Amino acid sequence: MNLAFIPARKGSQGVPGKNTKELLGKPLIQWSIEQAQEARGVDEIWVSSDDPAVLAIARDCGAEPLLRPEEISGATAQIEEAITYHLEIDERRLSIDYILLLQPTSPNRTSIDIERALGHIRETDADSLVSMVATHSPFYWTRDRDLSWIKPYDERPRRQDIPEVFQENGNIYIFKRQGFRGDRVYGKTVSYCMEPDTAHEIDTPLDWLIMEQIMKERHGDPVYRGDRTESQR
Repeated sequence: MNLAFIPARKGSQGVPGKNTKELLGKPLIQWSIEQAQEARGVDEIWVSSDDPAVLAIARDCGAEPLLRPEEISGATAQIEEAITYHLEIDERRLSIDYILLLQPTSPNRTSIDIERALGHIRETDADSLVSMVATHSPFYWTRDRDLSWIKPYDERPRRQDIPEVFQENGNIYIFKRQGFRGDRVYGKTVSYCMEPDTAHEIDTPLDWLIMEQIMKERHGDPVYRGDRTESQR
């Protein structure tokens, strides 16, 4: 069994109530639930929250709502704590092969992305997978008394000459249930590369406005409507 785990605690300092706030006509949490439902290979969807409103939306959408204890729902709580808690009290854990962690703050993934990422970790027999975006290393600066670049300025390369690197985008994490010891990334780890605009996550009101524009641009794409049309990338 492959489990999609969606964490959505009540507290949010940047955007209060963001998981139930509507993004393009539906609660933010609903985007991730529907993407998991449309992805082939996902067998169950658990939504972990201390917010009754989030749990009600999960139930209405057909996902399984799981009440998260207060002691692992605060601002300093780690997602892995919630995963560990729910696995420990649920006997179904023994039938779980892969856990797909889908953070609601990254609603611009697609069901196709989820399917491809799941297929990739299976094919490579990796222990964990992290979704990423390709980028070019920025010009790094250090700040002590004065702002200074880490290399002499006359050695500053052209952007196109900087080697391509990859950064996590927070969209998809997948890991084997067997072997999970409280860290979503462990053992043999592989990456799944996604489109550049998926690097954006919702943490602040400005992030929300930017995500709205990204989603408006992408919402007309057949992939974002849940169709089985392949992406043109």
